[in-house]
Amino acid sequence: MDATLPYQLLADLVLALHSGVVVFIVLGTVLIVAGNLRGWRWVNHFWLRFVHLAGMLSVAIGTWLDITCPLTDVE
Repeated sequence: MDATLPYQLLADLVLALHSGVVVFIVLGTVLIVAGNLRGWRWVNHFWLRFVHLAGMLSVAIGTWLDITCPLTDVE
């Protein structure tokens, strides 16, 4: 068994997590706007909006303060 295989798998998992966060933030914005226009009540659920806002703020503040995303460093 290759000794680097567990590290490659962990790197792939971190990449998948990072991609999931990006997709959640970008598509979440689209879904919230479209959902409000279509009358979907679930897009206004408190926890969805709270987690989405927290993700957007963490990206904005990290960019403003020139902080690299911790997931990028791990990758």
